[in-house]
Amino acid sequence: MDLELLLIAAGYHVRCNKRSGGPLEQPVISAPRGNLLRLTGSLYYRPEFGNEHAGNQDLNDPEVLKKRLGELRETVLKRLDFRAYHLIGHLFGKNEQLLVSQGMARHHLKLLVALRLFQNRW
Repeated sequence: MDLELLLIAAGYHVRCNKRSGGPLEQPVISAPRGNLLRLTGSLYYRPEFGNEHAGNQDLNDPEVLKKRLGELRETVLKRLDFRAYHLIGHLFGKNEQLLVSQGMARHHLKLLVALRLFQNRW
């Protein structure tokens, strides 16, 4: 408690703490034999930290389903755009990466790859 108050007074934002005083959980994956493997370099987390869960939603309701699918599609597209942006930097360099406008990385990557393939044909 004293450390948290000290950090807040110093201008830091304390995102979460565990009330029981134990260590935070580390992400694990299940191996084929069923044993749990800790991910090297993974971040510790608190499972209940984050956005509030909306509870059980009736996915038979078309409006709820449409909204949830839209949210998931947006999440996937953001992650794909993020990966495309960094792939441009790895393949074509930092200067080309700086030319990419936000939200257009996948489209820009397609154009760069098509141009490179066209140039290599001749």
